[in-house]
Amino acid sequence: MKTQILKTPKLILLLITTVLLFGIIKSVFADDKAIKKYKDYTPKQIQQLSEKVRKSSVPMMFLMAAQRGLALDGQLAITMD
Repeated sequence: MKTQILKTPKLILLLITTVLLFGIIKSVFADDKAIKKYKDYTPKQIQQLSEKVRKSSVPMMFLMAAQRGLALDGQLAITMD
């Protein structure tokens, strides 16, 4: 009886660890796919996407770059980079 009780928490911990690792790996590849998908979009094209798509799919680095590119002094910021 003791061995069964000891095995159960270990199995649960192993299961939780496996699920977390799978989630992390999956999100890394999803980010890579999103980067490949949106890397050639202009700031104007990113702005024209629906807000739902921008929030759920477009990587943050592209959103920030689009905001800088669409700002009134955006050309100056891009030139200085």
